[in-house]
Amino acid sequence: MKSNLTLIALNLGFKKNIAKKLADVLGMFYVDVNEFIKYDVIDINSIIKTAGIEYYNKLETKTVSTISSYENSLITLDLNTLFCNDNFKFLKQSSIFIYLRLKYANFKAELLKERPKSAKYEKLLNEKVFSERDKILKSLSDIVVDVNPSDKNLITKIIKSIKKYYKDVLWKV
Repeated sequence: MKSNLTLIALNLGFKKNIAKKLADVLGMFYVDVNEFIKYDVIDINSIIKTAGIEYYNKLETKTVSTISSYENSLITLDLNTLFCNDNFKFLKQSSIFIYLRLKYANFKAELLKERPKSAKYEKLLNEKVFSERDKILKSLSDIVVDVNPSDKNLITKIIKSIKKYYKDVLWKV
């Protein structure tokens, strides 16, 4: 059985907020890969300027590989990190992937609440791009939880989905 959970979502801030609460309720160690890298590297921009993006991507993959060996961890990361090199493969070996799926309207509202200036960035708010990314994340995930940011029972809903997943997995064995 996989001992970790990896939470993925199209909205980074929303995902982190939920992940911290969920890790606390489940008694798991919470680790955000990107924050871990920032802490370890200190100045990412300088690393990229001096050593190049390829070096940074290798460093990122090394970090993901290390984190994937942890146990009883709830992991979050941004999508660029997830799809770089072998990062997905490393995490998939030790994690159950849970996709926190927002409807487009909720995604857009959460993004604009976090970053009001995002309205300038058409690509971030493009519904077609959102739909394509949504399809990809659904196909990669073991569990898909349709979420509403205002849902007061969201953590309970996620935990029920995890229990159902394990029940289904054990039933097949």
